[in-house]
Amino acid sequence: MLLTLILCVGDAFSLTF
Repeated sequence: MLLTLILCVGDAFSLTF
């Protein structure tokens, strides 16, 4: 789903920054 994708991307961003 789109929401899950956004959550995954947000989590990856948090890990990066």
